[in-house]
Amino acid sequence: MDLLETVRHLKELDIEVRFEKERINSLSGDGEVMLTLLASFAQEEIVSLSNNVKWGTRKRMEQGIPNGHFRVFGYRWEGDQLVIVPEKAAIVRRIFQNFLDGKSRLETEREFAAEGITTRDGKRWVDSHIKVVLTNVTYTGNLLLQKEYIEDPLTKKRKKNRGELPQFYVEDTHNKETFDYVQSEIARRKELGVFANKALNITCFTSKLKCGLCGYSYVRNQRTKHTSTYDDTIVAWGCGTTKKKGSRCSNKDIPERVFRKACTTALGLDEFDEDVFLERVDHIQVLEGQVLEFHYADGTTALQEWKSTAKKDCWGRMNTKTTSVNGCAIT
Repeated sequence: MDLLETVRHLKELDIEVRFEKERINSLSGDGEVMLTLLASFAQEEIVSLSNNVKWGTRKRMEQGIPNGHFRVFGYRWEGDQLVIVPEKAAIVRRIFQNFLDGKSRLETEREFAAEGITTRDGKRWVDSHIKVVLTNVTYTGNLLLQKEYIEDPLTKKRKKNRGELPQFYVEDTHNKETFDYVQSEIARRKELGVFANKALNITCFTSKLKCGLCGYSYVRNQRTKHTSTYDDTIVAWGCGTTKKKGSRCSNKDIPERVFRKACTTALGLDEFDEDVFLERVDHIQVLEGQVLEFHYADGTTALQEWKSTAKKDCWGRMNTKTTSVNGCAIT
């Protein structure tokens, strides 16, 4: 199709294309007919060749021979065999051990950065690199072959193998039990969500507060204002779209102090209780017009208004100034 579309476009511009070997002139009467036939033959030849290569590759995989020498941190190739590189393997073992000790990938990333431990290419270890190590079956001493395949020999588009083609598992097990445990632990932490990551600064409100306009979770923001008269730390919850580049939700931020007060009223408490909140509240939708929609664990819902006092608090602080007279503080 690429060939025919290009030739036709040139033909419309009255530009002739000559194929010397095939003796075809694109402007002649039978030129396009011949081009169509030859292009079809050429395409089928590519497909046939691709199928032959795939057949040979799969036969090698059946014998436990990998298709090419892919890069795996901690190993080097000697012929068709992976050989452990001791100094790199120590980093891999530490990644697994940290995870088994309950540390998050973020904590391991920070440790490696502080100690100057880098990847094979001399770059900083980041969360995605650590995840690849923890989920790569090669670190059990086994190989899983044909994890990806080329979907179309013409477009060369690669696709993850999710059961469309057979996979080949080459066993030479060492430390398989540890790897299996790590995979089950990854699944458990995924189920827990943010609460599984001790490196994050989470509260009882984390993942409970949802934006009623765009559906994103509200996130906790803390900032400190420095002025000539006071230093003030402001903690508020805002729509998570602020973390996305180029996105901004029109829903208002809620000061944490005001939010706690609204929750106390909605739950019918004299003072806020985190345990009661976690037990009784499933999630809260932040609606327009400074309204919170409480969705309780028992399936019921209730509306609760909230009112920001940010401006009032700000003016109160600005009008309050502390001075010292004869060693005594006077406000």
